[in-house]
Amino acid sequence: VGTTKVFLVLGIRLTDFQQLRRPLQHHDLDVMMLLPVEQSNGDIVHRQLSDLAIRVGIPLAILSDRGSDLNKGVALLQQDQPAVISLYDIVHLTSRKIEKVLNNDPQWAEFRTACCECANAVRQSPLAHLKPPRPKTKARYMNIDREIRWGARALLLLDRVRAGRLTDRQRLRLPKGQIEEKFGWLDEYRNSIEQWEHISLTGRQVISEVRRHGYGSDTVSALETIARSTSNESSGCLVRQIIDEVQPMCDVSRRHGRLPASSEVLESLFGKGK
Repeated sequence: VGTTKVFLVLGIRLTDFQQLRRPLQHHDLDVMMLLPVEQSNGDIVHRQLSDLAIRVGIPLAILSDRGSDLNKGVALLQQDQPAVISLYDIVHLTSRKIEKVLNNDPQWAEFRTACCECANAVRQSPLAHLKPPRPKTKARYMNIDREIRWGARALLLLDRVRAGRLTDRQRLRLPKGQIEEKFGWLDEYRNSIEQWEHISLTGRQVISEVRRHGYGSDTVSALETIARSTSNESSGCLVRQIIDEVQPMCDVSRRHGRLPASSEVLESLFGKGK
């Protein structure tokens, strides 16, 4: 609400990070900048990071979601300081890749439209608790899992109702005719939902592995293991695309042992000196 944005930079010393044997958590990080702004673009971010570097030291690496303003701002800082490493948050990277895969599937757009129609149809009814999740207006690609999980759970419920595997109380709350009328359309997407669920699960495996290893010497081999273990062609292709993005970051980070690949908030990794 309103026009104000907040530029937030969190940081941790490299020596402190290297002592961790787990992904970053909030309490590991110090707030280095919390700056309300009315406008944000690449030039503004560049000035903000440059001012911060004067105050706390040249950043060793910057981890971000690579939004357009952050991406340009970090690139401009690298022109001033070529040794600065730019790292892509693995959650945003993976979510973007999954979004691209799904957007190439014509049934995905149809499914999302059908979910919105279903939500409107059951919103003010006894079945309102079963309605699909509301799409996010921002960063929708970060919420794809919720929509896929809903589809999978709704199909399980539909199958249980059809097979009569309900208690007496559940039969009263879930009349077969109403369930069939409001959710029977999911049959058309049964195979696709199974495929999407596999892709989503693979994405979560990738995020878990990269968070555990950071961007380091073991990261790519861990991802290659995931790629080899999946029998799903789309999931395997997804992992290989992520490896292509992750490999250069691992290579440039290797001389430091490893660097973080994700946290639960937008953060920057700053080190004072080398």
